Amino acid sequence: MSYWDELLTTPPATLDERNAGRLARIASQGTPYHYVTGAEPDPEYRAWLSRALPDVTISVLPGSGHFPHLAHPAEVARLLS
Repeated sequence: MSYWDELLTTPPATLDERNAGRLARIASQGTPYHYVTGAEPDPEYRAWLSRALPDVTISVLPGSGHFPHLAHPAEVARLLS
């Protein structure tokens, strides 16, 4: 279950708090954040992410599923370079 463990064992409120803190640190440090996904993000998620990271870049690589970096490694490398 590896990377699912946190989602399956941590209360939702704790996850929300933890993720908000992580995103706040990224924003406060001025670290660029590029969200790469295989499908258009839900509008509510996009709005939430944009509030947390106003300078976020969102790229959609259609048809790449949950792992766009594996389905399109060269494209992801180009986006992040």
